Amino acid sequence: MENNFDKLKLIIDALNDAILSHHEWTGNLIAVRFLNENSTTSIIDEDAHKKCKTSALLDKIGEETFFSETALLKNVKQAHKDMHDKARILVHSYHSQEINDDTLHVYIQAQQEFVARVELLKNKLSTLINTSDPLTGLPTRPSLQLQISDIVKSKPDDLYLVVIDIDHFKIVNDTYGHNAGDETLRNLSLTLQSKIRSTEKLYRYGGEEFVMLIYADNLSSAGYAGSRICRNISETKLKYHNQFIEVTATIGIAKYKYDLSFEDNFEIADQALYYGKSTGRNRCIIDDGLSHFINYSSIE
Repeated sequence: MENNFDKLKLIIDALNDAILSHHEWTGNLIAVRFLNENSTTSIIDEDAHKKCKTSALLDKIGEETFFSETALLKNVKQAHKDMHDKARILVHSYHSQEINDDTLHVYIQAQQEFVARVELLKNKLSTLINTSDPLTGLPTRPSLQLQISDIVKSKPDDLYLVVIDIDHFKIVNDTYGHNAGDETLRNLSLTLQSKIRSTEKLYRYGGEEFVMLIYADNLSSAGYAGSRICRNISETKLKYHNQFIEVTATIGIAKYKYDLSFEDNFEIADQALYYGKSTGRNRCIIDDGLSHFINYSSIE
């Protein structure tokens, strides 16, 4: 299973290929006069932009959970369609012997606009790489804080902050070695990414600590979500060489309060986590907003 870090690099490489392949179009269009009409069938197709492999690539980017720049992606798709449309007009103009400098100039402008939009998209994806954890592929603390800064603008009433800490992780490192510890974190992050819902976002906060943003109708729903994550971790056997490593995690949850800073909200969830650590670990604890802690690990 690829992590997001690897996916981002592959996507950027594919976008570079898309720019190159569409630059090659210019040479093909210039050569139209030396070719027969059948050679331009793929260009004059009304749905050429949909059949182009770049369209599938852009759709794939839009499906990735780590990418939220929908407006930027929409602009790239529109620029891609416009370029194909202008290429079709250019070819039809040549075949009808009505081609002129303006028609060619409009096509070149459309191509340049497409390339410029793709470069903006690449820059955004590169920014995500630079704030992604190379080990797990997860976005890191700077990405989390950027996401929070966007969320607080709309102040959704159902946002919860979830702090996840692997229990006794030092023992894993001491028993199996630091490479095993790294592999445990990597495989655990992949497991969590495969289990979480589309509305849940996972970040590596530091060391063996992860943070999630979840949306829930109430405290109980948030608690059940955390309990589910806790069980997923404890039921996962992580294989390293010929050994299976079993780990558990303690989770602290707090409803996000917009009159507090991110650091203060984190502290509340972290206190719930600390309470869980002090009362036995491998459990999900939620702050009820009244300075009381509820253990959802034992609630079915």
